[in-house]
Amino acid sequence: MQMQSSWYERIAAPRTSTCLACSRTIPYYGDLEELKAEQWRRSLCSSCVEHIPFIEEVGCSSCGRHIRCEDCQRQPLQQYGLAYNRSVVQYQEHMKEWLALCKFKGNQSIAFVMAGMMIEQYMPLALTAKVNKPTRSSSDWWSMLKEWWNPESIIEYPDLVTYVPSSLERLEERGFNQAELLAGTLAKAWSRPLLNCLDRTRDTGKQSQQSRAGREQSLEGTFTWNQAAFQGIRFYMARQPKPYLHILLVDDVYTTGSTIRACARALQDGLRELHIQGMVSSYTWARA
Repeated sequence: MQMQSSWYERIAAPRTSTCLACSRTIPYYGDLEELKAEQWRRSLCSSCVEHIPFIEEVGCSSCGRHIRCEDCQRQPLQQYGLAYNRSVVQYQEHMKEWLALCKFKGNQSIAFVMAGMMIEQYMPLALTAKVNKPTRSSSDWWSMLKEWWNPESIIEYPDLVTYVPSSLERLEERGFNQAELLAGTLAKAWSRPLLNCLDRTRDTGKQSQQSRAGREQSLEGTFTWNQAAFQGIRFYMARQPKPYLHILLVDDVYTTGSTIRACARALQDGLRELHIQGMVSSYTWARA
């Protein structure tokens, strides 16, 4: 009869885990809940990490695509109230498999990895965006000196984080909103408020199965301001008065930009109703 191992042998034996993306065996670093989002690499094998198609050079300064974007030439994001979009990875086939694990197979742990990638890449990607800052007093020489010495100092984290809302049908089907999971992790890492600023008035169906024109038509009037968010923003501005409010809109994938543009337009409508000058930027995990 095989003897049961002692407690010392059990704790001294090497512990292993599995890669969240491909299920290969990897070293055990602790429970996922105990890891910080910045440690997302520990949840993947080295092969999966090496083959991530990061967007290292931005080809379109508007939407953040890795190549020149004709969509932004036809429909500039600024006319919808969106300052710019940035995305972390190119939406290649294995990235589609990762997202499918999260959205359709209920693997919310992969959203932890996706959010970790977004946190890590936010500053390098934000540095490529050119936005109009509020005018500064000429006497504020110390701030100007810091910006000249360290250009990264002009890049600020958003004031508030929000996300593209899901329809009731999708929430019932999946049990969660992947965009909310990503936004919540980012807000927690940056110590920023997470606000549900938008409501979705109807289910427009799967956007991936619609044409470009069909997406635009189906999204018309789909997003409206969540009235509870008004009080949250008023409270935030009362505590931290600023010349403008930077809202970051989070989603999983930027495909044609139809959803992001519709949400940005609804957010700007709400800010005008509040008489608040605001900037809306978006941040997605992938860019098609």
